[in-house]
Amino acid sequence: MKKIDFKSFLIGVLAILLLVIILGSSIPDSQTNQIGKYQVSAAATNKSPKYIIIDTESGNIVKTGYISGN
Repeated sequence: MKKIDFKSFLIGVLAILLLVIILGSSIPDSQTNQIGKYQVSAAATNKSPKYIIIDTESGNIVKTGYISGN
């Protein structure tokens, strides 16, 4: 069986590490990343608990409604 040259082995390991680093270092696109886009807030009223869904990017209220308790 042939011996592996240390220099060739080191070059191979470094090439694999470089490939792994390049493939794993993608910058997430802020347009497709939807984590944290909406926030839900709840408040108690005389009628029943009310919820409000807010778009955190624009500040607009997306939906409001009452929570029905069954």
